[in-house]
Amino acid sequence: MTTPQIIATKGQTQLLERIAATRRFMAKIGSNKIACTEKNIVHHNWVRKFISNLNTLDREFSLTSSGAIALERVLGNRPAPKTTAEKQAYAAFGQIKLMGLYQQASIPHGIAPAQVLVTKKSLSTTDGFANIQGTMKTIRALGGMVVANENDTVATEEIRFGDNDTLSAFAAAADGADTLILITDVDGFYTSNPKKNTDAKHLPIIEHVDTNIILAATGPIGDHSRGGMETKLEAARIAAGYGIDTFIIDGTSPDCITDFFNGKTKCSLIKSTAFGEYLGDERKLIEIVMANAQKTMIPS
Repeated sequence: MTTPQIIATKGQTQLLERIAATRRFMAKIGSNKIACTEKNIVHHNWVRKFISNLNTLDREFSLTSSGAIALERVLGNRPAPKTTAEKQAYAAFGQIKLMGLYQQASIPHGIAPAQVLVTKKSLSTTDGFANIQGTMKTIRALGGMVVANENDTVATEEIRFGDNDTLSAFAAAADGADTLILITDVDGFYTSNPKKNTDAKHLPIIEHVDTNIILAATGPIGDHSRGGMETKLEAARIAAGYGIDTFIIDGTSPDCITDFFNGKTKCSLIKSTAFGEYLGDERKLIEIVMANAQKTMIPS
């Protein structure tokens, strides 16, 4: 297996130019930026500073935010949910707490957060997408900030997105964003999991997604997070279908978004033109790779 090459200095210039070109973005915030169930804490300060930083940007923005279940576990002093019904109940309690967190952080800056709860059906069908699109447009016209999340209280395993990375890609398209920013716990895409392999190489720009890139994607970390690097690559593919470029950035610091737009942060750009023939295939990327591998193993 060959290792994908890293784009050099010329690529870094290209990266900065693309960041500067962003006019409207959707930022996806994971559960681990909202609360930590292992340490039983809520990241109030992170959220406050992040919202404050958003307000300084000369750009339009909206959010997709996980964290309802994690918040309920911490603030409700509850154990990990064991059944679908428990997850849905935790989400029902936690959504109120999540929006309260965003509202408290937004009030000092005159920002009015507006909750948009969606299901897979409401974003992946023509009529549903158009409806959400109209809602988001109106929220923006009324001076609101969209905070999208999956409606876990009604979505069953068969009809759910399963992770907010995927949801954020559809939400970005519905909101007319030109850029999707996935805020996570690593500073971009690597040739393998950097937490397990010190030889993993960072890829600042992915211009072509191939088998090596797909196999390099890693799984989820943490008991309350449903999305790993594999889901981020899938989200980038969905966004690419709408002509939206995707960035993966490290959100350890609440200053991550301002550092990103000031060109001070390490990140990865997955171009909307990177997916080629994978765009029209409804199967997951790994399923395509495995199917192609099986074909090559079958003797002619």
